[in-house]
Amino acid sequence: MKSILRQFLNQESVTNRGRFNVEGLFYMVRRSPVIFIWSIWTAYLGFDIIVRLSSHLTFTSLKIIALNYLVGGIFNQFWFFVFLPNLFFLRRWAIPLALFLVGFSGFILLKFFLLGAHVFQNVSINSFVVLELVRIFQFLLFTTIIWGFSVIINLENEKYKLQIEFEKLQVEHKSLQLSPHFVLNLISQFSASILPLSRSLFDDLGYFTSLLSYSYKDPQAPNFLAEEVLAMESYIVCQKRRFGEKLLFLVSKNFSLNEVKNLPLPKWVFMTLIENVFKHGNCVQPDFPCMLTMKVVTKENGIKLFTLSIVNALETSTTRHSTKFGIDAVNRILNFHFLDRYKIFLSESESEFNLFLYIEYERNFKNWSS
Repeated sequence: MKSILRQFLNQESVTNRGRFNVEGLFYMVRRSPVIFIWSIWTAYLGFDIIVRLSSHLTFTSLKIIALNYLVGGIFNQFWFFVFLPNLFFLRRWAIPLALFLVGFSGFILLKFFLLGAHVFQNVSINSFVVLELVRIFQFLLFTTIIWGFSVIINLENEKYKLQIEFEKLQVEHKSLQLSPHFVLNLISQFSASILPLSRSLFDDLGYFTSLLSYSYKDPQAPNFLAEEVLAMESYIVCQKRRFGEKLLFLVSKNFSLNEVKNLPLPKWVFMTLIENVFKHGNCVQPDFPCMLTMKVVTKENGIKLFTLSIVNALETSTTRHSTKFGIDAVNRILNFHFLDRYKIFLSESESEFNLFLYIEYERNFKNWSS
């Protein structure tokens, strides 16, 4: 009794536990919808017969029963396969509705002929037509629900097929690529060979290998702030190797990587912002270096506050056109994972760009990426 009360109050759900073959029912609806529709209609007729027999109610003639069963089934099938698909998917309802009304008129005339004129001595023809129409539409309502149910099943089946195809494409795509282990191991081997010749080149290859390893990482795998910060630092070092002494990019942080190794963060989020600096910014002005500042502050309530600030001059030598796609994408990703526990502030002038971002990590923040 307590269990029933909890179920009534929606506090306890009842699971199938394999006792009812739901998948088999879904398969029948999807594979043989005609048989399913007629099976339901036949069960409805059988239920009506049982009720009449148990209640000692009178039966009409077998011709009328057969007519109601046959025409009602045809109407249900027409409603299921013609009217509803045209109405909802093709937005064409006039012709199917006209065909339905013509069929219904023929049904009324045939039934009027079989019943005979004496039946209408106590019932008007208008009342008879309305009652028949209501009786048909009562079951057509159930047919509509079954149709919607079948559409959902087909959509889920198509979604499942797309997921399978996507997984196959992922496997095929990976098979067309060089193995990350091969690439990273080969670069490490080159680094070892270069070490006796150039210590600085060996260190640069180490930074590049670290960045490349991070880029190969599966975006669905657990990721943490320490990995993103290391990737940003490695990326900036590689850019300094590329541009030489003319590149002015200052990096400041008040924490060690070990302090933020357990703070989750989606992969490549902050890296996107750093890449935008090199794409749209100017980091070769002696009087205006690009600056990246990162801080972690622990509040009294145990919340860790991570802040990131980017300041850079804008490239003005060429026509600048920025869609801000990268920042918009970062904003959507952070909103998905952190909801109201983050904020991005942007400020832009003709010559300068500023970005400030903060994320609050609660004391018992769970790793959503695991």
